[in-house]
Amino acid sequence: MYLVIFSSGASTILFIIDRVLLFEYAAYFGAASIIGTIIGIKLVDIVVWRTGRQSILIFILVCLMGIALIIIPAHSGFTLKHKADTGIDILEPGQLCS
Repeated sequence: MYLVIFSSGASTILFIIDRVLLFEYAAYFGAASIIGTIIGIKLVDIVVWRTGRQSILIFILVCLMGIALIIIPAHSGFTLKHKADTGIDILEPGQLCS
């Protein structure tokens, strides 16, 4: 947990130094993250309290990972199909840092 906080803080400081941080967006997403974290912690506490088992968290995480395993490739496939249908060469290598 502390490693994530440290790396996030370091990258935020670098964005501030480079003057590329959009403070309005940072404040919006920061507030949304804090609210989401509080709601998530409360929901997890309620679920663990009602079921009496912490293993339900593993089940929830496995389900979320399974959903992501289906959605991410499907979305990428639809995006590639749309690009191919519009005439964009999807097999042409692009620039990594553009």
